[in-house]
Amino acid sequence: MTSHALLISPKDLRKTPRILFRRSALLRLNADKIVTAKTIDISSGGICLLTDISINSGAICTVEFNASYTQEPIILRLRAQVAYCVLAGQDGFRLGFHFCELDQPAKDHIQKILAKQKF
Repeated sequence: MTSHALLISPKDLRKTPRILFRRSALLRLNADKIVTAKTIDISSGGICLLTDISINSGAICTVEFNASYTQEPIILRLRAQVAYCVLAGQDGFRLGFHFCELDQPAKDHIQKILAKQKF
C-alpha cells in the first residue's frame, strides 16, 4: 500500500450519495455485546455511525435504529459490514458500514428515508 492510499478519505470511497440522518442507534456486535451509537448519515448502500468503541474493518454487525418520521416507530435491523473505523476526536469513533443483503422492504424503507430528506 502506498502512502497515497492512506490519505483517501472514506467519503471518496462511497458508491452512493449519503444524506444527513441523525438518530440514536444500537449496534449489535453479537448476542452478548450491544453498543449505543448515533447515526450520522445514510445512503442506499450504507450508514455511518458514531460510537465509543473501535471495531475492525470487515466485522459484521446489526445496526438498529428508528427510521420513522411519525410517532409510530419503525425499527430497522440491518446487517452491515464495517468498511472503515476512524477516530473522531473526543466524540469516539466514526464507523462506515456497507449494508449486507437487504431485503426488499428494507430497501424500500431506506429509499423513503432518502426521498424524505430531499427538500
